[in-house]
Amino acid sequence: MTTDEGREQHPPIADEAESLAEVGRDPDARQSHERPAAATAAFLVFRVGAHWYAFAAETVGEVVPQSRPVRVPGAPGFVRGVINTAGRVCTVVDVAPLLGEERSAGEGEAVARFVVLEVDGLSMAVAADEVAGVIQVELPTVERTPGEGPAVAKLVDGQRLICVLDGASLVTLAESRVNGG
Repeated sequence: MTTDEGREQHPPIADEAESLAEVGRDPDARQSHERPAAATAAFLVFRVGAHWYAFAAETVGEVVPQSRPVRVPGAPGFVRGVINTAGRVCTVVDVAPLLGEERSAGEGEAVARFVVLEVDGLSMAVAADEVAGVIQVELPTVERTPGEGPAVAKLVDGQRLICVLDGASLVTLAESRVNGG
């Protein structure tokens, strides 16, 4: 993970959703009695422990099979180590402790995949116990969550409550914690 102090702030996912919704509207579409199709967005859904999370699909560079990360001496507990993916060294983080969630003993040891985020030219991998895949969601069903931080929205997909994370905010939080913030 590299600190880049001059990096622009990304708008929260809800603002991006509004932008996507505007792009999806066709002002020249003829009027009809049919309900216009709602704009959609793609999210990559994954599980960490008992919790389901999602990233906007456009922030995910790739999903790679689990490999053993190389430990980094002196790194915070949420940093699992680093991996080499596509010739790049990528920091691997565990989202649960990064977000202040507790894990039970042994939980998170059997990571199945790494979700590699690509944000502002930086790569960071998130350890995932399970990757469910990409889902298309109608934007009106994405409910923005109050407050600051990487958890920006929630949505329900069948029986799963999914916390939508903003990739840029998660990278910023991880950088801040690594640098003692």
